[in-house]
Amino acid sequence: GSLATPGQVVNDSWEFGTFFYLQGFVCALVRSFSLEVSV
Repeated sequence: GSLATPGQVVNDSWEFGTFFYLQGFVCALVRSFSLEVSV
């Protein structure tokens, strides 16, 4: 939004990156689990 310091920008991008990484990890985990259950 407003002017942010480089530290804030790095912290925000790190938080977003971690969130999306965990989200993708959980999605892959659920996908493989459901595949095992269906078979």
